[in-house]
Parts: sequence; C-alpha cells; structure tokens
Amino acid sequence: MSFRSRIILYALIPLLLITGGMLFLSRYETDELSSKELQIFRDQLIDAKKKEVVNYTQLVQAAIQPLIHSPNSNKKRAQERVKNLLSQLKYGKDDGYFFVYDQKGTNLVHPILKHIVGENLFNIQDSTGNYVIRSLLKLANNGGGFHTYRWVKPSTGKDQDKTSYVIKLDRWGWMLGTGFYLDDITHDILLIENQVKGNIRQSFTILLALTILSTVLLGLLVNWREKQLANKQLRETAHEFVLLQVNERRRLARELHDGINQLLVAAKHRIELMAYQQKRGIPYSVDKFDEAKDALNEAIQEVRHISHDLRPGLLDEMGLQVALEHLLNQFTERTGILYKLNYQVEGDILDEIEITLYRVVQESIHNIEKHAQARHVLINIKSKNHFVILNIYDDGIGFSLTKIRKIAGIGLKNMRERVELLGGDFKLMSSPNKGTRITVEIEKNA
Repeated sequence: MSFRSRIILYALIPLLLITGGMLFLSRYETDELSSKELQIFRDQLIDAKKKEVVNYTQLVQAAIQPLIHSPNSNKKRAQERVKNLLSQLKYGKDDGYFFVYDQKGTNLVHPILKHIVGENLFNIQDSTGNYVIRSLLKLANNGGGFHTYRWVKPSTGKDQDKTSYVIKLDRWGWMLGTGFYLDDITHDILLIENQVKGNIRQSFTILLALTILSTVLLGLLVNWREKQLANKQLRETAHEFVLLQVNERRRLARELHDGINQLLVAAKHRIELMAYQQKRGIPYSVDKFDEAKDALNEAIQEVRHISHDLRPGLLDEMGLQVALEHLLNQFTERTGILYKLNYQVEGDILDEIEITLYRVVQESIHNIEKHAQARHVLINIKSKNHFVILNIYDDGIGFSLTKIRKIAGIGLKNMRERVELLGGDFKLMSSPNKGTRITVEIEKNA
C-alpha cells in the first residue's frame, strides 16, 4: 500500500467511525422521540374519540328532547318514535350506534345486535367478570360518564375492549349511550407507527449514503479547503435531517388537525347552545363547557377557511334528516322562529343532492332570519317518482320579485347555481306581505 493510500485510509477510518456513531445516536434519539410522540398521539386520539362520542350523544339528546318533553304527546307513542329514531342512527363502522336500556337492565334499542332488544341483561358479565349493564346504569344514574369493558365487536365477532359514554334520560329513566372500540385506535397507531418508521429508515438510508459519499470525498481531497467544504456539507446534511423531522411532525399535526376539525365545530355549536339556554333560564346539563369555549373558538378560526365549504360532518354521520333537525333547532333557539319539518324521502339519494338540499335550507333560513320578520317556517322534503322535491315556506313580509332580481345577493345566486348544476329546477315565489316560497326539484339520480 502506498504512502498516499495509507494517508487516505487513516483519514477515512476516523471519519467513518465518527459519522457512524453520530448516526447511531441520532437514530436512537429519533426512535425515542417518535415513540413518545406516538404515545401522545394515542392519548390525543382517545381523548378526541371521547369528545366525539360526547358530542354525538349531546346532538342526539338535543334532537330527541322535543319528543321527550312535549306536553301534548302520548308518552308511549313518543317513546316508540325515539326508539325508532335511535335504532336508525349509525356512524362509523362498528362502534357508531346508540343503545338504550331501562332501569331494570332491559335493552330497548340496539341497531346492530337486534336479537338482544327486549332482553334483560342486568346481570350479564364480560370475560373479566365485569357486570357491564349494571355498571353502566350506575354510572348514568350518577350523572353519566365513561366506562371500559369487554364487548363483542360486530365486524369480527370477538371480544374487544370498548369504552362507552352513557347518560340518563331523566324523564323516562332510560340510559342512553354510545362508544368506541380501542382496537381501532391501536390499529390506526400501528399504521402510523409503521409509516413513521418507514420514513425514518428511508431518511437514514439517504443520510447514510450522503454521509459516506461526503466522507469519501473528504478523505480523497485531504486538504483544508476540502475539509471546509465537507464541514459545510455535513452541516447541510444535518439541516436536512432536522427538516425531515420537522416535516414528519407537521404531517402528524395535519392528520390530527383534519381528524378533529368537525369535532371542534360541533363542540362550539353545543357550547353556544348551552350558553344561550342558560341566559334564558332553560335547564341544561353543563359541565364547565364555558371554559372550553374560548379555546375552541381560536382553533375553529384557524380551520374555518378550510372547513367552510366542506360537507357538514353531521350530514355524513347521521343523514340529511338529522342534520336538518339540528340546523333548524339552532335556528329556532337563536331566533324564536318556529319551524316544522316534514321529511318523506324514500330510498337513498346521492351525496351531492343531500349537500345541495342542506345548503339551500341553510341559506334560506339565514335570509329568513335576516330579512323576513317571519314567525313560522315550514319545510317539506319528499320523493316523488324519480325526483326529490324541497319546499320552504315562511309567513314573513315577503318582497317584490321584480326588485329582488335587480339586487339579488350572492346567497340566492348560490342556491340557484347549486341546484342547476345538478340539472334541477329552482323557483322563488314571493310578494309583499304574503311570505316567501322556495321550491327545488332535482332528479334522484342526477
């Protein structure tokens, strides 16, 4: 071996050893950091899931309150209507349903395990010896909350850990609840963990290749100028490594952000609803939601420009009828204008038709609140032949169609354009002191 070769070898070996040691330490620290972040992510997912089921429960509770507390309705008939409504509400895959039990432990509603409806499960135990229904009833009677137990997961038929949230419908003594399976969260974490590890391995492979190449060049050149260039290159490589870590954290943050956006909006609506009811002396169960309102407002402002034009989450999860009832309940609570919704749509309709009908109703009641001075609103949605027909009536002051065409705002234009893009027909009829009527007719398979 020549003297020059020995010099190059003596220069390369220390550099390779030092580089290898730095990469090993960096890899170890990155693995530790990713493990901690994944644990935090798991805790945040569980917390987000808990908030999600609490909000779904509150939304459903708000939807059935008029039936429960109606002074003129037959109790048995009202109970049947509530049970029918709850048995049709589903969201998600396995855990997206609501169950109801009476105080004796008899199941009244279960959309998935229909064979247990009517059975008394007060003394049923899971595989750990936990009295499931007995514990849930006790929790509901003490103000409600979360309880974890083993339960059969419909998609697999196997016992899995499940966390449920329950409340008590005081007037009837019923326990209403819903929950989620923890193995779904574990599955999501494993997918993300594998993706993170794959990204880390790829990043370190690239870094190792770059480092070896840089080290070889440094050893071959063996001069001060090349050493300076090599140091610069190593600094750039380290900077790239930091950027890779930052980008990975940003990606995880985006996933968390996008996953909880609709949950934050729903939480804000519920908090504003409860604050409204408190100011007017309407009884409502509140557990320090006012403290969360300011924090949620800031988060919602950051995502409002993204979520403004997206499909409402309640529409996706529970369907058009429930989404409209929730929207109209808020409208009445905010304005005092009474509404009646007649929903008689048979079969499924396309998603784009659902969102169009929802947006038309949303924009219409906004205009009614702002301009109509109405006391009542009637909304009819029905299917006839191959068409879906929406009619919206109000008993407000009305307006001249000739004048409104000259100054029509963007809201009316948007409604008409939405309908016409689906090949539908949009009609607006009004005259002074005779209220307003909007008719939309869209082919179901448009």
